[in-house]
Amino acid sequence: MKTVTASRQGRVLVVEDERDVAELIRYNLAREGYDVVVAPTGPDAIPVIMVTGRVEEGDKVLGFEMGADDYVTKPFSPRELLARIRAVSRRGRAADGQEKKAQLKAGDLEIERIGDQAVNIGQRTLELNREPQLKPYIDLPRMAERAQGMVKESLDAFVSGDTELTRKVCAADNEVDALKEQIFRELLTFMMEDAKTIPRAIRLILVSRFLERVADHATNIAEMVIYMIESKMVRHTLA
Repeated sequence: MKTVTASRQGRVLVVEDERDVAELIRYNLAREGYDVVVAPTGPDAIPVIMVTGRVEEGDKVLGFEMGADDYVTKPFSPRELLARIRAVSRRGRAADGQEKKAQLKAGDLEIERIGDQAVNIGQRTLELNREPQLKPYIDLPRMAERAQGMVKESLDAFVSGDTELTRKVCAADNEVDALKEQIFRELLTFMMEDAKTIPRAIRLILVSRFLERVADHATNIAEMVIYMIESKMVRHTLA
């Protein structure tokens, strides 16, 4: 979810692919007098460029990880901002084709990306360990255990050519997605009740998103194995 605010009690853009969550945010903002515009995420979503006075490296990293396409710090020149908007637009037009081409490569690409997500989780964990624990961790460890299991099973299936095991991996992706949504809803409640919890809650949400991506990469490996063994394209149809 990305939220861009024009001014206090002004216009707010909410970018959220879960309709009920978007409606909850819209309702609460509208009650406070904001003019709320809701847009979906996905291929047709609006590119987001953060323009902010926050210049620390950690702020920039967090901005990108929360979904910003670019990050501009104040003061800035209008010419620079226009140039960045054009660059983001060009990247958006090319992104779909590049992603599809990349995903057709062998499983080593997926494994590398799983490693990238592990690094992201480690970085957020170091940050979380500097502060008091926000809440008991219940669903997050379950999600981590399930994602780890999916990675192991997808690689076992790759080695053994076991397509039944790959279908088990694909089916488990729904469970991970459901846990991510549950974690998000719970943490959203914390943030709405106490603004002081927002930094910790956002980091936990990021960890859940990274785990979801790990599970997605495991699913991609499993689907690739089915294609190798059975010559069937089953991408995103088995979960």
